[in-house]
Amino acid sequence: PTTIEPIGYRIDLHPHPGEGTYKGRVRIDVVNRGTEPATELQLNAKEDINIEENNVKFIRLANADLSDEESDEDIPISVSSIERKGDSVIFHCSQKLQRDATYQLDIYFSGKLNSESDSPFYEGTYTDKESGDTRWFVVLSPRIGEAHEIFPCFDRPFLKSWFEISVAHKREYVAISNMPIFEQSNMTREGEWVRDQFSRTPLMTVNSLGLFISDFKMPDVEYLQTDGIRIGLWGRPDFVSTLSKAQQLLPSVLVSLELYLSRPYPLPHLNLIALPGYAEDRPKNSWGLQWFKESDLMNSNSYWLTHRVAKAAAMQWLSHLASPVNDTYVTTGLANFLATNVAQQLEPSMYQWNLGSFHTLVLELGKPRSYGLDSEQKRTLKETRVFLLMQMLETVFGATTFKQSIQNFLAKKEFKAYSEDDLWQVITEQAWVDKKLSPTITLSDVVSPWLNSRIPLVTVTTDYSTNITTFSQVLVKKGGVDKPSGWWLPLVVEESKKEATTLAWLSPEQYSITFNNLSTSAYLIVNPQSKGPYLVNYDNEGWKKLAAEMKNFPLTYRAQLLHDSLTLALAGYLSTVTALEITASLKTEQTPEVWRTFYPLAERLRDRFQGTSAAAKLDAYLKGLLIPVLDALGEEDKSLWKTELRVRTRHLLCQTGFTPCIDNARTLFATWLNASHPDDGIPIASSHLCPVMAWGSYDEWHFALDRLSNFPSNRSKAERTFLLKTVAGCPREAKKYETLLEIAFMNRKNQVFSDEDRFIILSAIAGENIGYTTLFNYLKNNCKTIFLKIYLIMQGNLWDYLIQTSMGNFRTEEGLKEVTELLNDRKSEMGTALKTAEDSISRVRSRVKWAKESTPCVEAWLTATMEASWTPQRFKFQDVVVVSHG
Repeated sequence: PTTIEPIGYRIDLHPHPGEGTYKGRVRIDVVNRGTEPATELQLNAKEDINIEENNVKFIRLANADLSDEESDEDIPISVSSIERKGDSVIFHCSQKLQRDATYQLDIYFSGKLNSESDSPFYEGTYTDKESGDTRWFVVLSPRIGEAHEIFPCFDRPFLKSWFEISVAHKREYVAISNMPIFEQSNMTREGEWVRDQFSRTPLMTVNSLGLFISDFKMPDVEYLQTDGIRIGLWGRPDFVSTLSKAQQLLPSVLVSLELYLSRPYPLPHLNLIALPGYAEDRPKNSWGLQWFKESDLMNSNSYWLTHRVAKAAAMQWLSHLASPVNDTYVTTGLANFLATNVAQQLEPSMYQWNLGSFHTLVLELGKPRSYGLDSEQKRTLKETRVFLLMQMLETVFGATTFKQSIQNFLAKKEFKAYSEDDLWQVITEQAWVDKKLSPTITLSDVVSPWLNSRIPLVTVTTDYSTNITTFSQVLVKKGGVDKPSGWWLPLVVEESKKEATTLAWLSPEQYSITFNNLSTSAYLIVNPQSKGPYLVNYDNEGWKKLAAEMKNFPLTYRAQLLHDSLTLALAGYLSTVTALEITASLKTEQTPEVWRTFYPLAERLRDRFQGTSAAAKLDAYLKGLLIPVLDALGEEDKSLWKTELRVRTRHLLCQTGFTPCIDNARTLFATWLNASHPDDGIPIASSHLCPVMAWGSYDEWHFALDRLSNFPSNRSKAERTFLLKTVAGCPREAKKYETLLEIAFMNRKNQVFSDEDRFIILSAIAGENIGYTTLFNYLKNNCKTIFLKIYLIMQGNLWDYLIQTSMGNFRTEEGLKEVTELLNDRKSEMGTALKTAEDSISRVRSRVKWAKESTPCVEAWLTATMEASWTPQRFKFQDVVVVSHG
């Protein structure tokens, strides 16, 4: 019954790393909170957890505070039977469990240590560089709903208890847990094995448990003290020296979080661990200790190291002092917001605000539906949405109100569990108190579309004859609902250098609002700096005013307008020429952040016009913009941000066919071509491969293809996938594609490519004009043979995807005619892909329509721009630390 709840756990563990097993004992103090006596108690325990049923003991404690359960006053309770149902264990009792009485259930159990790092309790190894020995470590860190995979417990995130943990290990190892060790005792006469007893924890959930056993070390400064909190960074002995910067940053991070949250860090210590072999971007998170992949804690850019450490530290308050009832991305999104606040405060000289989070979100959501994201990537995008929403609320309500609401939330929920709605309600109430939000609006109603729907779009139009400005949001239809709806959306507006103000909120029902008191002679910027995660479109006159002011705007405004205009043009909401007018300001742009914003959108713009008459002129325009940037970056140096920007600049220049870029890549590629053992690894930067695959010789391309054929099994799958995408997606020559298609789809003896590889090949080929044209011709000339090989021998889904990628990417009338004729001629051979073929032709038809409408005016604009007097700028980027979006 759910009325029986735990009040405390005593857990004794004895893991045997190397053998893959562990034993344990758990004593759970429980109390019946119900209104009636109970005769059974139900715990959670995974089926493969072995419970020694004959040793189970159940007693009624005479004194709930008595730690010695062997007291003569304790009353034994008879367990009549133990029933296991899936992941539940039910203990049936002969006597009734009385209301408000305290009982203790004593269970011995055993289980298997996993070897996978995503498991809640696992063993791992690393090789000691000095001795060559294999060294073991053990990690215990359950996420919500995983504790029952380790030991029998009440695995419910809303139940909080104290915990007393002990663990057995060899003396040469060190054990770390939620609380410090208060006693160590010998388990053997020689003292080879010891048992560490840790202090009792504050109230926490079972998923806050943490334990680490290893021979790891800390940097030379053993512990740094801050407000009595002991802080430790741990790593394998030959790696620990790289953790010194994180060790120095963490005390200041904790103090900053304590001040913002108005809550002291609640434990005596905090330990961050750099874990060999751990590859997840999300750290393992227990109360008092957290595990990271090693590269995340290495000495690096101070801003992002501070941000990374601060985000993890914020989770100590948001995930353990107060505990979410599910593994929600709202918690990590708020932690990201707090980390940004701390990093801005502690590293102001190194921080330059940029729109990276919002731009990344828009770019990902703008990718084709066939583009796959794994669960962690999807979660990261959700966290980004929460972060951006928090940023918007802070802007609209003011920093003081928002900060107070977060403090109120922790005050109400410390040592308790919370839901997402609890957080939104507390923020709402503080905004009401400070009169920053209408009493008719609650954030629970506001947030859902922001976290789950598409990116909102606001349009701004002005009637210059009446001086009336209208703000409208584009409504969207949701599944199963006929009436379109919108967002609760704050209109934050800046009029010609005046302070930005919140004019009003648009509601889901009120999709537009008008004002007659705004200036019509000066420019308007809505949502300045994209502090709200929505796009803004203006009428033609509005964009003209903004284009005229671009050089005078701060960099955040320039980046925002560049991003919004190009994104809207690519989505069909804005004339491409209008967006190109905004890009004209790049002729004098000298700020790295603005160029970073431009590059991914420029690649998409190139892709949109491939195969049209405007393609060559667009490439010429891009060269004119980018060559001065490459010159300004200078020769190779140790500057990380310059190296990153240089790589991205060369990548885009190489796509346009810039000869010096291609020659440089081919020279470096020769290093690999002439290597004595070319299959051991790629000895040049990955950014140089695509230009050689695109513009290099057939022999150079085939050399890379041979490396796929001979790819060693001991190298990473990710490296092979990257090489496969490069070989398949970069060429500009039909012969290369034809060779690859012949090997991948027509050679029955082919042992090089799997069906998964074939999906990757098709996706990569479809990204290039020459690629999808060659693919289409290959299909047309071999349709029946390919159908028999793929549809009948390989996966049916692969046949559908081949039809989609070969027929659905044309942008010209000629291409539309070709694919239509193929469908009409070969309809009987399409099989299950007939609907896919019809959908592909519909997509081509819409692309042709867009190209016919856009290409002539774009071509005319590019011609006029390139013919006009244009002296490329000459400058050098300032040698300052620039923070890119990490």
